[in-house]
Amino acid sequence: MARNPPFNDHSDEHGYTDVVHLLPASFRARDNTHHPPLEDISEFLRQDLSVSRLNHIHNFLWIAGRQLPPRPFSFHVAVQREIILDERADMHLVWDPSRRMHFKPLPRYLLDARFWTTYICPLTTATEAGGDVYLDARGFLASYISLIQHESDFLIAQDHRLVPSDLQWHTWLTLTREALTRGTDTSPAALNPRYTFGELRLSRLNLIYRLCPPNQWQDFIRGYHFEYQTIAEFLHAHLAPLTVATVYLVLALTAMQVGLATEYLRANGAFQGVSWVFAVVSILAPLGVVSVLGGWMGFVFVVNVVNTWRKRNRG
Repeated sequence: MARNPPFNDHSDEHGYTDVVHLLPASFRARDNTHHPPLEDISEFLRQDLSVSRLNHIHNFLWIAGRQLPPRPFSFHVAVQREIILDERADMHLVWDPSRRMHFKPLPRYLLDARFWTTYICPLTTATEAGGDVYLDARGFLASYISLIQHESDFLIAQDHRLVPSDLQWHTWLTLTREALTRGTDTSPAALNPRYTFGELRLSRLNLIYRLCPPNQWQDFIRGYHFEYQTIAEFLHAHLAPLTVATVYLVLALTAMQVGLATEYLRANGAFQGVSWVFAVVSILAPLGVVSVLGGWMGFVFVVNVVNTWRKRNRG
């Protein structure tokens, strides 16, 4: 497959004169130090567009989403999903149970054909640290072609700062038309496999990561994306369902007590046996759930302390 820009050179329409205007101010390297992107553009691109965490579990992605292009922004607004700006490519198109949908903004450099020719197309080597940048970039651009189909989608993207503020609708029309008419530019073979799927459900990604941790045991603890920032959030999320279950148990036990007060059910051995089992379960089940939550919370706390201590010693 020929590696060419997905569209012709329209950079003059944006008024860009230097590659520095296409890149962010800095990026965080793997050693947690910050560097200007111009210092190592190849490494910056591998990190900025990497979806390797999703590629690790690609065979299970069907559990988290459908193998279809993402639906446009107007659809997400219509179903009342909250649009969240997120610069992480591996959180792009991921939605959580609170109806928040994560989108990575469309980088300026992906709209510049000269940047593609100089920096993206030559990067053909897939490494452990980062995948094929060309396929990553193609896939990410293809996701935005699906997200912005109508002018209303374009205006929604602009309102949420997901496309450059100086990008014009007529320019997007031209770029999209050229990308779609260049043969295999948006076919699955020309994209990172992650982008053969559209929206992905975060709760199921967490489940996949905990049942089939791809790298290390920390994935089992944190999942794909740890949902809670504090212990209070963790307790609130899990104790609320437990409270509802407790209310149901109270109602059921009260009904059984009333039933046992009647002559018909008082003499019914089967009902008495069920009542006995249900009463024992009602005592032990909440205690067991609270114990498990407490043990899990303590385990996560210890793991975080140990990791912090190790990083402190390394530093």
